[in-house]
Amino acid sequence: SSRAAAATEKSAGSTLAALRMQCFAQLLDTYSSPDMLKDMMKLIEWKEAHEDWAEKYGQMMKDKDERKKALPIHEARRHYAHHFYKIKLMYDEGYLDDNLLNKLATPDQITFLLDTVEPLEKNLNPNYDDSTCRFFENIRNKSR
Repeated sequence: SSRAAAATEKSAGSTLAALRMQCFAQLLDTYSSPDMLKDMMKLIEWKEAHEDWAEKYGQMMKDKDERKKALPIHEARRHYAHHFYKIKLMYDEGYLDDNLLNKLATPDQITFLLDTVEPLEKNLNPNYDDSTCRFFENIRNKSR
């Protein structure tokens, strides 16, 4: 009956809304965690300490004797980059709408991704998949 179909559709909509909010809350908690703050501070301090910060990171990661020293920066880069990859993935799969996306990825956060994290990505692997960075660059450009 049409009443049963309407009830099923309403239930599915409620389930999707609950999943969206759960996904949103988890991503928000990740960004606001002490670990994320520590990793962002590591990246900022590295950038401030080295004039050629991105190139130095790339060189150290390619040198087996220096790699261990660059590991904290490597882990911090991965943590921040993968957070934004998760946001993009959840958006692409329909778990986040435009409203939630814009709350999870503010222009300042996107600028940190593009100006601090992406240069490290490029120096580690010039052929890296830059689709996540381009996705967020487009969002930032729309918000200006």
